[in-house]
Amino acid sequence: MDEVHGRLLVVDDIEENRDHLKRQLMRRGYDVAVADSGQSALAAVARGNFDLILLHLMMPGMSELETLERLRRISERKSLPVIMISAKAESEDVVEALDKGANDFITRPIDYPMAFARIETHLALKRADDALLNSKERFALAMEGATEGIWNWDLDTDEVFFSTRWKALIGHDDTTLPNQLSEWFDRIHEKDINRVRTEINKHLDGISLRIDTTYRIRHANSTYRWVRTVGMARRDADGTPLRLAGSLSDVTEHILMDPHADIPNRTHFRDCIDRAIAHKDRNRTFDFGVIVFEMDAYNDLKSSAGHSVTEQLLLEFAQRLKAHTRPGDSVALIGENSFAMLVDDIGMVADTVRIAERAREIVEAPFDIFGQEITSTLSAGIATSYTAYQSGEDILRDATLGLRSAQNLGGNRCQVVDPELHAQALDRLHLEADLRRATTAEDFELHYQPIIDLSVGKIVGFETLLRWDRPDHGPVSPVIFIPVAERTALINPIGKWVLEKACHQFVEWQNSLPDAIDCVLSVNVSPRQIEQDDLADQFAKALADSGLDPKWLKIEITESAVLEDIDNVVRTLEKLHSLGIRIAIDDFGTGYSSLSTLLRVPIDTIKIDRSFTSTIEHDPTAHRIVKAIINMAKSLGKDIVAEGIETESQASIIREMGAQYGQGFLYSKPVPADQALNLLKVQADGGTTPAISVAV
Repeated sequence: MDEVHGRLLVVDDIEENRDHLKRQLMRRGYDVAVADSGQSALAAVARGNFDLILLHLMMPGMSELETLERLRRISERKSLPVIMISAKAESEDVVEALDKGANDFITRPIDYPMAFARIETHLALKRADDALLNSKERFALAMEGATEGIWNWDLDTDEVFFSTRWKALIGHDDTTLPNQLSEWFDRIHEKDINRVRTEINKHLDGISLRIDTTYRIRHANSTYRWVRTVGMARRDADGTPLRLAGSLSDVTEHILMDPHADIPNRTHFRDCIDRAIAHKDRNRTFDFGVIVFEMDAYNDLKSSAGHSVTEQLLLEFAQRLKAHTRPGDSVALIGENSFAMLVDDIGMVADTVRIAERAREIVEAPFDIFGQEITSTLSAGIATSYTAYQSGEDILRDATLGLRSAQNLGGNRCQVVDPELHAQALDRLHLEADLRRATTAEDFELHYQPIIDLSVGKIVGFETLLRWDRPDHGPVSPVIFIPVAERTALINPIGKWVLEKACHQFVEWQNSLPDAIDCVLSVNVSPRQIEQDDLADQFAKALADSGLDPKWLKIEITESAVLEDIDNVVRTLEKLHSLGIRIAIDDFGTGYSSLSTLLRVPIDTIKIDRSFTSTIEHDPTAHRIVKAIINMAKSLGKDIVAEGIETESQASIIREMGAQYGQGFLYSKPVPADQALNLLKVQADGGTTPAISVAV
């Protein structure tokens, strides 16, 4: 087409989706530019004018909501329409995006005739808005072609007009619903009313260009419908609002139903549970159960068979579940591979378990997907109203906890959440919250454990170890809180703090004992930390800021961490090695690395895991393994440190095998910085500490 209908920007991180949509739009006559991230979209908008933006929901990097908010801030034309592109199971995110300023949304797979109609509608609205803003003659909501309910509110008299269609959308007509403002606001859900009032007030105060909010409103049949209200103020010459006018549309199907599986989604299911909880509050003999299912083979199938196969598999499983659901029970899709069932009016927990087991039998029958026979087992988590839950989200959380427990036990089973499991989950949540606060406040302490030259009993290094004294709980073992830090990525800021603190501490020791310290400081680097692209830069900055010579610094990384992503690990360790930092492989012997793997990694030291050292006196296998590790390390020219030495007998055996260095409670437990300095002072004075003299 020769005529250009408007300039559009397509923002999508997936090149195939981006290019396909661009071609379709160009055939329609649009001038189309593309961006592959939130950052590039912001740059494109800053450079040129666009009439409309199509923004993919669920992009990595800068989130789509942050991109949306920043687009609104940098765009000189506040009426610039933004249409979200969403996939299945993202309806809640769509609602949040609409509340944050998106104008509309379309779903994948894209229905292009409908998408073009929506694009044209918003371009028409934008042209109308631009005309209104440029002329400054009047302000009103553009309602061209509107078929939804219309409302008009006189702010001076508080009189309001509702069209017949507006009333019909909530189950009323002119005879049953008078034109009174209370008939609107009194019907809005109690959890939504404050947000709706806030959106209206923001617009009246001139903070937002228009009202655009989605909320629940009570229907005449006592159920709640999801509606979207769009409106704009008419103002006088001074900018004082005189009246509000706009539209109301029913978006329940978009919000509550998964468009692909044709069953309710998480939002609808949560509302169903809330109603069941309210029913139980009125009738104490009524009980119900919630089951959350996941297919055990789903992730492997997604990797091997592809998206289209797994999507069809989920559709067919959804249909099987629906076909075997009792009257009154509800089934919903609450995540990509997560289904949930609300089981009404149970007599005991066993009733819910039987229904869950029946669902497992249903899924075990083979599926025929595009001519391919696919089988999968099913895991399920169960929570019941016998625990006094206050919200649908709470019971869903616990049912999901039961599901994860079933999966951790190997899958293909049901797991009922009991009070103990519930308490453990709460403990984990509280631990994570406290750990986040400690990370922000840098509320940790470093301890240092000496590494000893086995031949002379001299301290040749310290391993830096993190300690946390949790408020109101006391010291927490690193075995407990380090995995939490790893899982939540808190280990990255924690690890950075440890590095900086340890480097400054070591320089303080050197300044206290000039020319008397001849030992190396070791810091641990976790698998999560090694994934950071700027890890080498962090070390370079810590060395520069503290003034520590890199020859005094060594990092320790576990053998298993090396094996997780060998290519990336090697690149990162080579950068660190080039700074002059030495590298040790920790817990050696517990992984499955080969000699060729070790040869690729630029290591200086091998640390023998304490599990071998602790059994070396009476376990011939451990004895042979340690001997083999020492011989291999010596042949490669690597230093050897034996961890976990607790007895003189262990130290003697290790020393006779040829290991140069040892570490363990025989010499010293990890101690605070001042005690570590005292050990160095005794050594500098030519003495030997009582702890260390035992092994010399």
